[in-house]
Amino acid sequence: MALFAVWKLHINGVGGNMEQNLKCLVVDDEKSNLDAFLTVFGDDFDLVPALSGREALTILDEDQSIAVVVSDQRMDEMTGVELLEEVKKKYPEIVRIVLTGYSDYQVSIDAINKGDVFRYLHKPIDMDETTNAIEEGLKKYKKSVEEKKSIEDTKEQIRKRFLEINESLGAGIAHYVNNGLVPAKTFLTFLPEKAKELKEGNYDSTYFENFLEEAVKNIEGIEGLTESLLWAHNAQIEGFESVPVSDVFDLEASEFKDLLSKKNLKINSEMERDLPSLFVDKIKVKEMFVLLLKFCAVASSEGQSIEIRASKTTDQPDVSSVRFEIGYHGKGYAPKDIPRIFDPFYKFDEQLNTEVKGLELTNCYITSLKHGFELKVESDPGKETAFIVDLPFLVS
Repeated sequence: MALFAVWKLHINGVGGNMEQNLKCLVVDDEKSNLDAFLTVFGDDFDLVPALSGREALTILDEDQSIAVVVSDQRMDEMTGVELLEEVKKKYPEIVRIVLTGYSDYQVSIDAINKGDVFRYLHKPIDMDETTNAIEEGLKKYKKSVEEKKSIEDTKEQIRKRFLEINESLGAGIAHYVNNGLVPAKTFLTFLPEKAKELKEGNYDSTYFENFLEEAVKNIEGIEGLTESLLWAHNAQIEGFESVPVSDVFDLEASEFKDLLSKKNLKINSEMERDLPSLFVDKIKVKEMFVLLLKFCAVASSEGQSIEIRASKTTDQPDVSSVRFEIGYHGKGYAPKDIPRIFDPFYKFDEQLNTEVKGLELTNCYITSLKHGFELKVESDPGKETAFIVDLPFLVS
């Protein structure tokens, strides 16, 4: 059977300048067909020939620049489907294309089920169809490699950020706990003496009221810190699942709802229609949003509103995520302070340090990183502040 439907010595540069560093491995045990393929497509793609499946696998072991494998199906030693099945196991990122005869319907089914092929091309080969298949295969491979690198870069970013957080945690915890224990230690040191005075009818109001109140407040602060540390320790992502956007917001959480009522706050919610379900750890993301909403409620000016927005990202075409913005009207932060907001022991104003426990924003930041994105802050000092985080969804 003829290999090509139309004989052409050169294709007008369709693939010529596209992926100069990536190669296409062409496998056919009939040398005449293989030579013809190389002649027709060799000017436009960097082609590597192989006369058998075994030779192809050897080449793949040695050449890391192979991005696409195009294999004839009917070969004696190893069929095209068998070869591509092996390629899938050993090099899953490599794009696989099989050449079949029009009558090989079962081959097409096997190629999809076993070899997970990107395209199957019928003989005699159509020039434009084949060129397009190789070109799209190179693009697919490049995108896959870039996505893999992006994931690795994100993991490295997470690792470095965790190291930074851990470095500040040790000294911060020691300082926080030692300072917090001073009032309690002072109270207990003088307790026998003050108890004796009390029996004699001398009541030291400064000691029993001020010192005791300060001691209790600091111990509660230490309790809050230990709760946050435990939360951070248990922040491992248990399992990703498909979750509707509406299920990650708990607007009925008591600690948040009470603040809304106390400060007469309203919620303005703008959710883009038909948002896809997220692919996240539902429990951790839900906890993250409760903490962010609580922070916004505490920091917001009385009688204002908390803004919640959600929309699919459009500024990153290759990223499948939903962007959430949670903002409040009130005291903002100067640009120099924003990078420190997620530090474990960043000092907010007195009100926030009293009502927001220890590492809550740090924990939110950790959760965002573990989902592959970074929680960010935008602030207009004295006016408004917004937390922004992207969360992934599955592409159907």
